[in-house]
Order: sequence, then C-alpha cells, then structure tokens
Amino acid sequence: MNNDGNSQTIFVYETDPNAELFAPTFSEVGFGNGDYVFSESTANGRIYEWISPQNGTRQGNYEPGAFIPLPNSRLLMTVGAEGVLSTFESVKSEISISSTDRNLYSNLDDDDNVSRAYFTTIQTSGRPSFINGYQWIGNVSMEYDERNFSFIDRYRPILFDRDWNYVASEDEQSADLILFMRAGIEKDPNNIVTVSTNRRKRASFIDGWQYGATANQEVADFRLTSNHFILQNDQLDQSTKWIRSKSDISYRRWKVAPGYVYEMDENEVQRGDSVVNTLMHFKAHEVYIANTDSSNSNFRVGYQ
Repeated sequence: MNNDGNSQTIFVYETDPNAELFAPTFSEVGFGNGDYVFSESTANGRIYEWISPQNGTRQGNYEPGAFIPLPNSRLLMTVGAEGVLSTFESVKSEISISSTDRNLYSNLDDDDNVSRAYFTTIQTSGRPSFINGYQWIGNVSMEYDERNFSFIDRYRPILFDRDWNYVASEDEQSADLILFMRAGIEKDPNNIVTVSTNRRKRASFIDGWQYGATANQEVADFRLTSNHFILQNDQLDQSTKWIRSKSDISYRRWKVAPGYVYEMDENEVQRGDSVVNTLMHFKAHEVYIANTDSSNSNFRVGYQ
C-alpha cells in the first residue's frame, strides 16, 4: 500500500538465497517519472529502493525495464552537375535529398522525414593576374540546408562549428544558409595572397560573419607565412568576437633557418556589456631555429 492508499506491486531487495527471486533491470527515466531511486552499490550490483508517490506525484527517477533501440532508417541521395564557363572558370551544383525516420514502428511525425539541401559554387583558377607569374584564384559558393535536412557522414571540417563558436545539439533542427567568397593571387604555395568572407544564418543560433586572410611570400632569402581570422556572431542573447592571427618569418639562406613567430587568439562571448565566457585569450612570441627544405635532417628548437 502506498501513501495515497493504493495497492502496488514493487520489487524489494532480498538476500535469502532460497527465495524465488526476480532480476529486473532498472533504467533512468528522469526525476518524477519513476518510483525507484538508486540506494547503494554492492559486489553483486546496484540496489534500487522503491519510494511511494506523494499526492499522486512520483518521487523517483528509475523504473524497472530497459530501453529498446528503435529501428530507424537514414537515406541520402545526391545529384550533381559540373560545367565549364570559360578557360579559367567552372561551375558546380548539387542537390541532396535526405530521408530520416527515427522510428519505423510509428507513423507519427513522418511528414517531415524528407528534406533537401542545395549547393552551388563558381570557381576560377589559372587566369593571369596583373603581377607577372601570378594567377587569379577564387570561388563563390552558396549552401542552403532545409530545417530537417540530415547528413549521414561528416563532410565538413571537424572545427567548422567551433569556428562559429557554436555547439550543435542533436535535437536542434534549423535551416542553414552559408554564403562564401574567396579571392586572391597565387604563384605557388609559398607566394600567395587571399582574402575571404563567410556569411552564415542559422535561425537564432548563428547570425554572423567570418573574415579570413592569408599572405605567404618569399623575398630573397626571407619567407613569410601568415594566416588571419575574424569572427563576429550574434547568438540568442549573446554575441561572440573572435580574432586569430599567426605570422611566421624566417631567414632561409643556410641549412638552418632562424625565425620568429607571433601568434594571438582572443575570443570573447558578451552578454550586454559583460564578458561571460572565452575559449582562448593569449598572445605569444617565439624565436626558433629549424631545418630548411634543402636539409637532410628534420628538427626545430624554439623558445616561447
């Protein structure tokens, strides 16, 4: 009999080896959804204790039973086309259709299983620039994912959402619009200058801009490599500002190259006028010596 005057069948821990016993499995169901609580852990396993409901309100967070994974289905179909616009420009487009059914036993909410995503990019490369030996490079792209579109395999860089200061939730579903543009000139990987901008809108979770720049140059025996990144993003009731910059200059006349690195990473999450969080916030200087491309050995010694 419980406290509300109703009879109830419950499981009670028993130590008598001759008793006819049950061996139930308990699963956590959230506070207020169960009639058992965890009591203690012994050599034979975990012990749970029944707690009587109070005024019809359940007082536990465990119930006898086990969750059975539901059969589900995930399908993804992609159709794409590529074309040449000129000697130096090309275009590529894709349409993807996803079908995600989280429970094949139920027809509930099946009307939103199918969703689409669209991607188009125009790219240029090889076109001679205004500087002798350099070529124009760049691309413009647009991606739009409908609210319920679901990927099967990861296709974006692992730090893609982190660079927007965004942690995706498994249950969060929102339409995603990404516009990207990059332009620059290139002679080879050690002589390249590019700038880029990225606009992303994902409901109220992401509403921001990214700006990037790369400048790698070799002049005589000096080599400069540098990468720069700026983020401005509004999220719900807060905003993020993020600046990353790294520059490395070295003198490569000999088999051993001395060099200097300056790096900064300043991330601030603000709510109103207050800074409430930060992922990184530092400035660093390093002097080093390292092998050059012509050296038979591979080493680097630095002081930061």
